[in-house]
Amino acid sequence: MLTPGEPDMKPIIALPALVLSSLLVPELAVGQDQGPRVIVEIAQTSDFIDQIEAIGTLSAAESVEISANVTERIKVIGFDDGQSVTKGQLLVELEHDEETALVAEARAALEIASQEFERAAALLDRATLSESVMQARQRDLAFAEAQLARAQAQEADRIIRAPFDGVVGLRTVSLGTTVRPGDPIVRIDDVAELNLDFSVPTTQLAALASGQSVSATTPALPGESFTGEIQTIDSIADTITRSVLVRAVIANPDGLLKPGFLMTVAVDASPRLAVTVNEAALIPFGRDVSVYVVVESDEGDRVEQRRVDIGARRAGDVEIVSGLEKGDRVITHGTIKAQPGSLVTPVEADRAKGTPLSQYLDNS
Repeated sequence: MLTPGEPDMKPIIALPALVLSSLLVPELAVGQDQGPRVIVEIAQTSDFIDQIEAIGTLSAAESVEISANVTERIKVIGFDDGQSVTKGQLLVELEHDEETALVAEARAALEIASQEFERAAALLDRATLSESVMQARQRDLAFAEAQLARAQAQEADRIIRAPFDGVVGLRTVSLGTTVRPGDPIVRIDDVAELNLDFSVPTTQLAALASGQSVSATTPALPGESFTGEIQTIDSIADTITRSVLVRAVIANPDGLLKPGFLMTVAVDASPRLAVTVNEAALIPFGRDVSVYVVVESDEGDRVEQRRVDIGARRAGDVEIVSGLEKGDRVITHGTIKAQPGSLVTPVEADRAKGTPLSQYLDNS
């Protein structure tokens, strides 16, 4: 009996570790253990993509060094450094006063030859002109046309226009500069779309195809990512590196990318739905890899060893090419206590909850 004021000192009953663990981790309240506890995860299916990485270089879709065809002095410069130009826009005009005069002279000669030909044709219809005279007038007309074309070509050589839409670089000449054939004047590049050339080992070539999407980054623009698609795969492999040159096209509407930039390229290849498990479940043995799978039997949950073929890895998971199916219970921790054919007590752990694995296992 207790005396008045004496505290009620009831005996403290020590809970078994198993019961205490069950209270702390509800997943452990599974009933009577049939064998050592093991952590299992359910094999799932998820989208897998192989990623091919390479280093590439940008180049303009179209690029040309504008140069002179004749020796002449520059009269007009029609562009500024770095300016966007359109096809046919005047870039440089050389002195061409003499050529302009020759064009006018040739045009006048052609007009006279045309009139003489028309007069001869009328006389021929009235049978008052010989056939030989008519042929001479035809030759005169053809000669006059050729002379005009020649004069116009000489004049055109002195008026240089943009061959396509693009951006000009830094000019290397000034007004009054005398240029000679082949002397560079300015470079023009079409940078609305850029070519990205990179090499891929021949062992990965089967995973690539025209039209496949690529993504690329460059140290010149940190934090920026650019997308494009494969346009062409070279028809021959390099005999030294055993690689093939691949060309992708990347849109450049904002003009951020420049020809010559070094790019890191990533190509997503072979998209597929694959069975995946935690890579901790893998048990290597020589060149083979196996996993322990928990299967139901008359006596309880039993361990079965299965040889598997693995594929790609991703963030702690591994692709299982063969040997497992979706829904299989695979042992990820506690395999040292499990043996093929033995009974175990499987506990399904949820990695998302972050519960320490030690609380799932029987450490007694």
